[in-house]
Amino acid sequence: MFIKTKTLILKTRQTRTNKFLLTTYTSRFGKILYSVRGLNKMQAKLKSALLPFVYTEIISVKTKGGPVVTRANFIKDLFPKNSFEDQILAFYFADLTDAITPQGVKDKQVFTLLVKTFSFLAQNQKNYLDYLVLLILFPWNLIKYLGYSPNLESCGYCSRIIQQNAFLSYKYGLLCSQCKKYDKKAVQLNHQEINFLKALSQRNIIFPERYPFLNQSSLKKIALFINLYTFYTIGISPSSFKLIKSFFLR
Repeated sequence: MFIKTKTLILKTRQTRTNKFLLTTYTSRFGKILYSVRGLNKMQAKLKSALLPFVYTEIISVKTKGGPVVTRANFIKDLFPKNSFEDQILAFYFADLTDAITPQGVKDKQVFTLLVKTFSFLAQNQKNYLDYLVLLILFPWNLIKYLGYSPNLESCGYCSRIIQQNAFLSYKYGLLCSQCKKYDKKAVQLNHQEINFLKALSQRNIIFPERYPFLNQSSLKKIALFINLYTFYTIGISPSSFKLIKSFFLR
């Protein structure tokens, strides 16, 4: 039985037996690991449609060892060519998606987030603030769609409704001023920063927008927290985050 689905190629890895493993996120089945042979040959017909960050349509067949690609129809190349910064973000977002999403669990919102984010990276000119907002929006939406986002209305330790003087904690989410003592690494938020995070929770924002009330320092602080909070939630930190820190969050 042949199965067809649209997918974004996140990673490719070659095995010792000349078989390639493709980590993909599909529109029909969520994250799927496909296998295919011969992609290292220059004449490989499927090669251009199965490279990392290509949006493609895969036709596969089920085997005992997992799904095997038989055909692929190229749709669009979403590999960012504008700058090295765009490429760093693309590889990091692919790593983060692979780390946090379970295999074979469909989530249409995650698929749409991936395609739209990678399309934005591939096509649009960006400045430093855009990169910071992307580093906020992508992981935030990812954890929100998967049910991991922190509660922003009440203290994660005592459940008291927070009006002001909130603190971000990797372990508890949001802490009130009285409970900050339970996490000495918690970062204080001002009123504008809290409202920004609440807006992210209530609205489906994918592309960078202009936030004139948030300065570079605020965006950097929130970006660092959201990514580290994500790592704390999933129990793993992608190695590609080292480059993210050195380029964007120093």
